Amino acid sequence: MVRRGTACWDGNVCINFATEMLGWLKGVVKGEGVYSIVLRKKSGVVEVRRVKDGTGGIVSDEFLAWRGSEGG
Repeated sequence: MVRRGTACWDGNVCINFATEMLGWLKGVVKGEGVYSIVLRKKSGVVEVRRVKDGTGGIVSDEFLAWRGSEGG
């Protein structure tokens, strides 16, 4: 259990950030492919660009076949 107070980690902050970031990313990324996400620290800009087609070997052929059979 995380204690409340100064210099303590708050899991709600992490979950809320992840929710907002993934929601934003879902709106930016259109279609399938491998994307690169880069944070430019000095400017605070997040760059998202498509690198190539495919899944980058992360998603199995079995999953893709299943997803295709479910209507995607």
